[in-house]
Amino acid sequence: MHVAACIEEGKKNMATQGMTRPAPFGAETVYRIVSAAEALWNAAIEWNSARITRRELSRLSLHELEDIGLTPADIDRVARVTARRN
Repeated sequence: MHVAACIEEGKKNMATQGMTRPAPFGAETVYRIVSAAEALWNAAIEWNSARITRRELSRLSLHELEDIGLTPADIDRVARVTARRN
């Protein structure tokens, strides 16, 4: 009977230990590095999308821009807004 009580007490201790253990050393640092890399990657994708949109709109003539309701001054703004949506 005493052995069974000790085993049961050990199971209770093991169950609570897993819940209160701190994160492994460096886990937060790794998370921050991965988050920063992801943000950098997303910024590069956004920049490239804006660059492509800007290039394509810049190739249009003034008449073609007017047909779609834009002026040459609108190109940068449209490129930035469009890139953020993607």
